[in-house]
Amino acid sequence: MEILFFTNNKRKANGMKKIIEKFRINIKIEKNFGIPEIQADTCEEVAEFGAKWTAEKIRKPTIKLDTGLFVDALNGLPGVYTSQFHKKLGIEKFMKLMENETNRKAYLVYAFSFCEPGKEPVTFSCKTKGTVIEKSNQEGSLIDSVFIPDGEKEVIGKLRETHPEKISQFFDIEEKFAKWFIKNNKI
Repeated sequence: MEILFFTNNKRKANGMKKIIEKFRINIKIEKNFGIPEIQADTCEEVAEFGAKWTAEKIRKPTIKLDTGLFVDALNGLPGVYTSQFHKKLGIEKFMKLMENETNRKAYLVYAFSFCEPGKEPVTFSCKTKGTVIEKSNQEGSLIDSVFIPDGEKEVIGKLRETHPEKISQFFDIEEKFAKWFIKNNKI
């Protein structure tokens, strides 16, 4: 069975392919063709909707990812709107929102949903606790630039460069999916 993953993010595509293919699961990366993202409270809901909508539209098994940064001082924002915050505000204005905040606690949710046509999605997610840094000079996504996981000294984006092996401990759901997929599809 070939599974399609739609994204325009090369880093996500390469990471997904590397992890999933090591389990001998056939995954094909395609350019995102405008999959709608619903307004929802959780990353899991966004991923599930995207996976199901796409599977029904193209009549093939699909994967959808969604990631959100939930900041305590901002009452959980940007949350499922992290990507939109980055596009509309940018890192500098986001950091301005956090300027006088003493509570810098935050967490990331990473949701991964798989769906076959005519079926309900199967979703895996993980939560990583951490903090928002006080000053960002990192380029990249909002999450990569401002979030430091608990127990680390660098933002996610820097960890990807200096210690890529550590990233998988924060986002291990591709492997959980692969093991579930193999078990349920008798590969």
